[in-house]
Amino acid sequence: MKLQGTIITAMLSILLLACNNVNDTKKTVDNITPVPNVNTHLNVFENIEHVRSSLSSVGIGTLGEWKEDGMGGYMSTTSYYQIEGDNSSMPNNLAYYLESTKSDKIESIKLVFNLNNSEAKILAIEKYKDVALQTFKKLDIPFSKELQNAIFNLKEYSAQIDNVQIIHTLQQSNIKTWVLTIKPI
Repeated sequence: MKLQGTIITAMLSILLLACNNVNDTKKTVDNITPVPNVNTHLNVFENIEHVRSSLSSVGIGTLGEWKEDGMGGYMSTTSYYQIEGDNSSMPNNLAYYLESTKSDKIESIKLVFNLNNSEAKILAIEKYKDVALQTFKKLDIPFSKELQNAIFNLKEYSAQIDNVQIIHTLQQSNIKTWVLTIKPI
């Protein structure tokens, strides 16, 4: 009987110690300054040089310096990257445009896809989708299945992911120009 009482006392002591440790842990956790719920996607638009460098490494060209565009805004662009295909007609191509009305942050990132040669359409769309995926990875923004399908099927698309707006639109003229726009909300 005395042994049972000793065992019960020991178990209660262990439980009390464990509860005290939980409270101490809770106090420690409560004393940690929480990280503000700031969307990192918005921060990327404020780091112009990082975006220029990251997107330049995708492989469709180097983004030029961030400079005034002569129309009251700021921009950085790549030259048009020609997608392999039939050389008998105007090639399909891709380019980046970073644009803003402010000198200290990007207001829109555009990936422009000109579909000039329908004979090389499948190859061109695959390249466009691949570059779009790499773009989203570099910007650390999720690339949804719906957006992948919209790009592959050349369909318009609009969505909001966290505080980022994504728009895929057709600008029809003599050629089909698809523009994938990423901008903070």
